[in-house]
Amino acid sequence: MDKPADLWSMRDKVIFVFGIIMSLVYLVIGISLLSIKNFLAEYDTIVKTGIGCIFIAYSFFRMWRALNNWRNRNNEDEE
Repeated sequence: MDKPADLWSMRDKVIFVFGIIMSLVYLVIGISLLSIKNFLAEYDTIVKTGIGCIFIAYSFFRMWRALNNWRNRNNEDEE
């Protein structure tokens, strides 16, 4: 049974929006770890800086992947 085309385009849109939202969440967590002194105060500054940088890098990766997948899906639809 084939699904209607509108269902797949709606699924793609939801996945794209979820990817963008999650990348923003990871970015906020990373910036919070780097800038707020009392956030997870029981951990060393080096650990907080390292984890914050990992969160920020992962947020950029999620954003790139969401945009890249969206662009590839749009290119497939045009062909």
